[in-house]
Amino acid sequence: MLGTDVSRAFAAAGYTVTGTGLAEHIDCGVIGLDITRPDDVHALFQAVRPHIVLHCAAFTDVDACERDPELAYKINRDGTSNVARAAEAIGASLMVTSSDYVFDGQSRVPYTENHEPRPVNVYGASKLAGEKSAMAACQRCFVVRTSWLYGVLGKNFPYSIVNRAATAPEISVVDDQIGVPTFTRDLAEAILWIAENCLPGTYHVSNTGPTTWYDFARAVLDRCGWDSTRLNPVSSVAYREAFASPTIRPSYSVLDNAALRTVGYGPLRPWQDALTDFLRSAQERGALQMKNAGQP
Repeated sequence: MLGTDVSRAFAAAGYTVTGTGLAEHIDCGVIGLDITRPDDVHALFQAVRPHIVLHCAAFTDVDACERDPELAYKINRDGTSNVARAAEAIGASLMVTSSDYVFDGQSRVPYTENHEPRPVNVYGASKLAGEKSAMAACQRCFVVRTSWLYGVLGKNFPYSIVNRAATAPEISVVDDQIGVPTFTRDLAEAILWIAENCLPGTYHVSNTGPTTWYDFARAVLDRCGWDSTRLNPVSSVAYREAFASPTIRPSYSVLDNAALRTVGYGPLRPWQDALTDFLRSAQERGALQMKNAGQP
């Protein structure tokens, strides 16, 4: 999802891009690589010798992370450390993608880069550990935190909502978690700008405007012609009980892109505008079940 859009953004800017992925997910032009195997990472970096490493790989299934913390840390912390050490060995810059889930959700003002991370679940803790290991291992390390990510490729929340609407007359969606949906293409363009213009450090990157999962779902359904689908608001507690989810999620994870503003980039466009572009692209690709014909 993100890796493809980042690759395209850098290629469009004139960079030669080498993509990697797990062997079972290899697509055309992508080299197989398991980031949890340090010798393999080191060998590939020595062979390719990139100037910039864009680290988008992660274990992002938050419930699966909670059930298997060892695997979560193996990928999100140790895998990131392997990438960082291999990047440092060849003098490359490193862009590490991280998450709003490094915060506890207790704030009611947007989190800046200066807020102290306090994750409340394994996924967030493993991503924070990855940030720290990367910063410790690589001198030119950029940490880019984002939130509620979705893109045309891969699994995401809008696709899930539309698929459920196509098979059920009503859907229940959490209405007490607040964050900012972020389109991968917008994030990719920001990562490119940061890589070319900024000093190493931590940057928050998200589209603009807080919302809830419930209101995000409503916007998706309305624009896809599924406005007649009944949407039921539920609490996080009720959701966890209904779906046997072991994960506590932050109730508020709005990111303030303060560092980006300081260096003259942004603000990113409102999430509603980004969603319109996403839905149009997804429809053109045939990845979205539109109830009615026409553009979203």
